[in-house]
Amino acid sequence: DSYLEEWGIKLNHDFVVETDSNSALSAGTGLPIPVAKLQQHTITEKLMEAKSPLVMPSSVSVSVTTAKNGAYAQELLMTSNKAYGKTNLNSSTIEKEDGDISGPLCMAAISEKQGEKPSAVMVIGSSYAMLSSIVEEKSYLNGDFVLNSINYLSGSSASTSIRAKQISPETMTMTEKQVAVSVILLQYVLPALIIILGLIVWLRRRFK
Repeated sequence: DSYLEEWGIKLNHDFVVETDSNSALSAGTGLPIPVAKLQQHTITEKLMEAKSPLVMPSSVSVSVTTAKNGAYAQELLMTSNKAYGKTNLNSSTIEKEDGDISGPLCMAAISEKQGEKPSAVMVIGSSYAMLSSIVEEKSYLNGDFVLNSINYLSGSSASTSIRAKQISPETMTMTEKQVAVSVILLQYVLPALIIILGLIVWLRRRFK
């Protein structure tokens, strides 16, 4: 913690909860997975043009402060303003409580120091976001983000590129709002229309 604070990055030791259905994906656990909002930087510049989500499961948030070593820190990945950080990790409820951190929250930040020997420190709040199963999933931007981050930190000129996508069947990713609308349409609206049309046809034939 002390080392990162010298670079202007403070760990909040919380658990990010995203309540905006347009900024989260549904999960089997019932707890929405935050979809990061990319901030302007060389690492994210090309990725911001893509439509795929960058997911941050089980993320902690970080705060960008004034660095003590002459570096400049800035946010890379943010939540919506409807998100909050649970500070009491032993709480029996996922709902927002007193003491929780209000959004928008930063889930990844980078701090850079210029000079004869430029250096940088980057913090990503979700270790799950870097799991091979997620990084290799072409429906997400995580693989591109990790690759661009490594290239940028290592000084590679390839940091602004996006990997070529292989054409293959992809898993459909939907926000909670899209899932809810789909459920209503498929389970209620469509069957109701079929029943109504059936009644109309039956009544016409009966009284013809």
